[in-house]
This record gives sequence, C-alpha cells and structure tokens, in this order.
Amino acid sequence: MIVGYLGNIVFEVTADKIETFNNASWGGSASYGTHQRHNGTALLEFVGSDADTFSFDIKLSAELGVDVMGEIKKILTAERNGEILRLVIGKKSYGRYRWVIKKHTVKMKYYDRRGNLTAADVSLSLTEYIKG
Repeated sequence: MIVGYLGNIVFEVTADKIETFNNASWGGSASYGTHQRHNGTALLEFVGSDADTFSFDIKLSAELGVDVMGEIKKILTAERNGEILRLVIGKKSYGRYRWVIKKHTVKMKYYDRRGNLTAADVSLSLTEYIKG
C-alpha cells in the first residue's frame, strides 16, 4: 500500500518493502515591513507570506526491502537538479503547488561485509515552490 510520495520517491508498506517517513513538520511564516515614523511608533505592514517549509526523516534499510543507495541517489538527483516535486501523504497533497529539496542529511548506520550501505536515516528539508 502506498502511503505517499515526494516526486518519484514512494513511501510504501507492502509484504516485501517498508519505506516510510516520520518526524514530519510543516511550517510557514508571514513577511512584514516596518515603516519608521518620525516622532511616532513604527507602523507594521503585512507584505505577504513566505514560502512554506516541510521536513521529515526517512528510514532506509535493506532488511526492510529498500535499495538504500538507490533511494539516496533519487534524493540527491532531485536536489542537485532542482526538481520541482509534488508531496502527497495519504490522499492529501501538501503545499500550494510543489516543493524543492533544499537540504538533506544522510546518517549512514550499517554496512555489509563488502562495505555496501545497508541502513541509513535521511533527513529532508523542503521549501515550497510557488508557480510564478
């Protein structure tokens, strides 16, 4: 069963594979300008909203049927090529349009006897990409 996806990175739970995320966090902020007034209190003005951010962790493990380096390569390719990705979790599409991977961190945990990475925790930071 597919839990969701970020572009071609699919989060799923099947009899053969478990690839899911945790620690998801979605945030946003507003932009304000401050107008200084002579001999008066500064005036605050709403000028718009900033792009939202979304972050989460992914546990990748060969023991759970995941091609660890294959999934890491998908993430690196999307980040380095500036790919614009749709984020869907369950039946909900997040954001006003799409997302870009702004930052990643890979914590390499386990290797097999040949030095192949068999387990890693990946943290992703996304920034909303608005159609202009």
